[in-house]
Amino acid sequence: MRMAKKIIIIIVVLLLLLGAAVGAYFLIRANKEKGLAIIYYSPGDAFVTNIYGTDYLVKLNVNLAIRLVNQEKMAEINNVVRDTILRTMRSQPQEMFETAETLQEMADLIQKNVNTLFPKESADEEDVVLRVYFTEFVTQ
Repeated sequence: MRMAKKIIIIIVVLLLLLGAAVGAYFLIRANKEKGLAIIYYSPGDAFVTNIYGTDYLVKLNVNLAIRLVNQEKMAEINNVVRDTILRTMRSQPQEMFETAETLQEMADLIQKNVNTLFPKESADEEDVVLRVYFTEFVTQ
């Protein structure tokens, strides 16, 4: 009797795992068909600039989560992307570099500003930059 329960539990667990794997496969496949495959793009070396209105410096290394279909375009205008990120950072007051919440606000602002470099052809078109990650952050 105990052996039969164990076998039933193992079969149920295997069926659940199989169902999850099949669901994940179709979800990933659907996203790729829509052009939503995501890659992580580094615009280059770390950004070092002064903090607006102070003598402090900030060093940030930024990675962008972008839709795969935009990888070539992003590489073509890398200098413009870097300039946009740098200008966004330089225009922020010291308070924007002090807490996790304000850093997230800055990440959202960088995302918005970089996305303006890629005009949308239709209202339902998705943004190019899906998220901004800070992989290094130092203030002095």
